Amino acid sequence: YNPIEKATGALVPDLPLDIHTFQGQERARMLIYRITEELYEAGNCLRNKAWKQSQVPCDKDHFLEELADAVHFVIQLFLELGLEAEDVFKLYFRKSIVNEFRQDSKY
Repeated sequence: YNPIEKATGALVPDLPLDIHTFQGQERARMLIYRITEELYEAGNCLRNKAWKQSQVPCDKDHFLEELADAVHFVIQLFLELGLEAEDVFKLYFRKSIVNEFRQDSKY
């Protein structure tokens, strides 16, 4: 997306992002908003509501497409922060250990 954004005059800071700066935080926030927007779009594909009497089928392809869009922006954010796959892997599993401890200890 960076070439498209540069062509439209959007803010594209130097990479990796420095999240201690206004520009770095603004860019990270913008990517987080995009992730959130795509997740909302995926949620809107889920048409069944607790109060509805009839079942409404889901457009599964559209649902998965929106989830893929969200994942794209998550990966984009990690890349722009200068993280590599191994960094993300370590972060994920370090947090997973914390979550398991909390579940086991009834935190």
